[in-house]
Amino acid sequence: MKRPSTSTQEQCTNGNTRSWATDDELEFLDHLAAGQNAADRLHGYIRALHRRTDFGVLDSGAILSHAKRLLREVERVAG
Repeated sequence: MKRPSTSTQEQCTNGNTRSWATDDELEFLDHLAAGQNAADRLHGYIRALHRRTDFGVLDSGAILSHAKRLLREVERVAG
C-alpha cells in the first residue's frame, strides 16, 4: 500500500533536522505488534492516540487504522 510521504521536520539541538513521516509511525506500530505484550502495547498506543492533539503532517487516520488492524490481527492469532 502506498503511504503518504509527507514528514514532520524538527530542529535538533545540534542544528540538524530530523524528519518523522507517517511511514515511520506505521513502521513503529509494526514493531509494537511484533514484540512481547503486543496487544497491551497496541491498546495503550490507541488510547494515547485519542488524546493526541497535534499530528503535524502525519496522517492520523492512516495511523489509527493501521494500529487497529494490527491489534485485531494480534488478538486473532492469540486466540
